[in-house]
Amino acid sequence: MRRFLAILLTLIAALAAGWLAMRRPDIPYDTLETAYASAQSEFIVLGSGTRIHYRDEGPRDAPVIVMVH
Repeated sequence: MRRFLAILLTLIAALAAGWLAMRRPDIPYDTLETAYASAQSEFIVLGSGTRIHYRDEGPRDAPVIVMVH
């Protein structure tokens, strides 16, 4: 029982340490827009006020590739 408890506490401590190490504050939208928007960038504003950034690039007769990230 003690061994199980020790393993469980070690696992919880490792997960908590990983979570704390990877936690970062959100980057403001203005900073992201400055870094990633270009002359080809376009934006759609949804009903909730959320702005969606997209680019429509490439030859019009080529196959379509949609990349979402």
